[in-house]
Amino acid sequence: MQSFLRAKRDESVPSLDQAKTGGSRVVPVTPKQSYTKFKLSSWSRKSKKSKDPSFVSKETATEISGPVRRLQEVQLLLNHYNTSYTINSFALNSEGTWISFTFMDPALLNATLGLVAIHRNLLISHSEATEALVYKGLAIQAINRRFSSRVKPANDENLGVVALLVKFETLRERSDASKAHMQGLVEMIKIRGGLRCITHNPVLVRVLMWIDLLYATTWKFKPCIVASLPRQEPLAEILQDIVDVPVSPIEQYILSLGMFSFNEGIDFDTFKTVQQISAAKTNMSELALESRKITSHAIYLVNHRLVSSFADAIPSWDPSHDLYTAFWASSLLYLYLMVREIPRRGGIHWPIKQLLRTLLSDTFTIKPITHPMLQVVAWIGFLGVAASPPEEGDTYFIDLLVLASVYLKVKDEKDLKSKLQGVLWIDDICDRYLAIVWAEMGYSHKEGTVL
Repeated sequence: MQSFLRAKRDESVPSLDQAKTGGSRVVPVTPKQSYTKFKLSSWSRKSKKSKDPSFVSKETATEISGPVRRLQEVQLLLNHYNTSYTINSFALNSEGTWISFTFMDPALLNATLGLVAIHRNLLISHSEATEALVYKGLAIQAINRRFSSRVKPANDENLGVVALLVKFETLRERSDASKAHMQGLVEMIKIRGGLRCITHNPVLVRVLMWIDLLYATTWKFKPCIVASLPRQEPLAEILQDIVDVPVSPIEQYILSLGMFSFNEGIDFDTFKTVQQISAAKTNMSELALESRKITSHAIYLVNHRLVSSFADAIPSWDPSHDLYTAFWASSLLYLYLMVREIPRRGGIHWPIKQLLRTLLSDTFTIKPITHPMLQVVAWIGFLGVAASPPEEGDTYFIDLLVLASVYLKVKDEKDLKSKLQGVLWIDDICDRYLAIVWAEMGYSHKEGTVL
């Protein structure tokens, strides 16, 4: 814990002068902020009390009313939280109300507002969100004072603050600061007696479990807060009574052993579960409350399984095996980008893209590409482009997608969608990203064109 505290003391609060920013460059190909479609009034994480200033504790009100915490700024961030922030009740929290929890504690509110500021910035710009650093700094100052006084250092509020500091560092970029925060978080959970001693606060438990997966993905580690899942039976059984997903052409081809020369351990259960989640999200407005809760639980379970596999993923001598591994790494990217809706500029996507580049380096050079395999490669390329904003200046995935599209004789955007839908797809969000990707490809070709 001492090393954790020392690391946190080294972090300073930016001054107001440092917090001033120039005009941010708005990239015209940013996904539309229409995340509210999946925030359902019947299952909201907001509460009516949270809109009432009298609901805020006196200590919190003092924090947000100072010169740095202009009330108007806080209201704008809370509006973004309620309309666009991607930790939605469907994908993460099926129970509890996080924002009401944060309003009772100033450090937790500052940490939450810092994350909301980062999220808002990731949607529109690649520049540093300096206002987010101010909120982060205030949260660190507050929690350092608490740790120094040794007053309930591992209570729910402090656990929430440190967890959000981990997320802060993983969303922006891969920062070593996340390691110190995570070490402290794990120690605090041990002090409390483990997650089983926090079950009175289910929304906090879900956030802690989610942070565990983010951190593990960032550093290509195994999850550590929940090292293994107790459920070993097929995940697809969880959702089989909620959504009916027919066998896809891609799955039929895999079953015929035509796609991979490597066939041992092909995880059809995970693929089926991700298909079910996609169908559930597409038809979310038609699902009952209990079905949404079950779907949310399935998302976490399959996310944990994919992160655990991602930690072990390495290139091999067999290109078919590497393509298989790339498919599951892309499924994790799909889960973050399309299901959880983490903005394309989020740093969490970077380690997955790096692995995909390594795994796919010989895809088109070792053996002939068959049609169903091309669909998988095109889908992987699509996700890679979607998670690579233009300011990165990296055309690897665009080149990959263009090449696969030429082999598939893709004529237009609609034709490309028909190919990608055969793998995994969620209407609306995937459609929006496809429009962005097609524009960034700047791609048009005549039928029969070859590279």
